[in-house]
Amino acid sequence: MVNYTPRLREAPDLKVHPVYIKSFMQKNFRKLNPDADMTLAMKLIIESHLSGIVITDEQNRPHGFLSAKDCLKIGLDAKYLNAMPGKVSEYMTKKVITISEDCELHELIEFFTQSHFRVLPVVNEFGAVVGIVDRNMALRELDCLMQATW
Repeated sequence: MVNYTPRLREAPDLKVHPVYIKSFMQKNFRKLNPDADMTLAMKLIIESHLSGIVITDEQNRPHGFLSAKDCLKIGLDAKYLNAMPGKVSEYMTKKVITISEDCELHELIEFFTQSHFRVLPVVNEFGAVVGIVDRNMALRELDCLMQATW
C-alpha cells in the first residue's frame, strides 16, 4: 500500500485593507438640542428610520442621546401621571457612548455584538459629532467586504 499525500497549494494572500467608520457612516443626519420639544424629536426619529437621535450642544459635541425607547416613556407618563410631553432633556440618556470616525469596521462589529446599542454617534478627534452609524450600516459594509474578498 502506498501512502500518498497530495501537495496542497498555498492560499493566496488576501490582504484586506482596513475599513474605517468614516467611509460608510451617515454624514447627513438630524440632531437636536436638549431644549427641543419631545413631539418634534419623536417625529424626527420616526422619519430617520433609526432607533434614536443625537442631542448636541452649541459646539456640536454630544450632550445626550434620545432613543425610541426613551420616547415610549411619554406614553407611560401620559397614562399614569397625566403629563404632557416635555423637553428632550427630560427623557434623553445623558451618558452618551460615542465611537471615533477612525475606528475600524471590525471594532464596531465587536461593540455592536457585545452591547444592546443599535446606533452610535460618530465623533472626530475634537469630540464633535460628524455622523452616526447603526447596526444595519455595519452589516451592509460587512456584506460588501465579504463579497469583495471571499
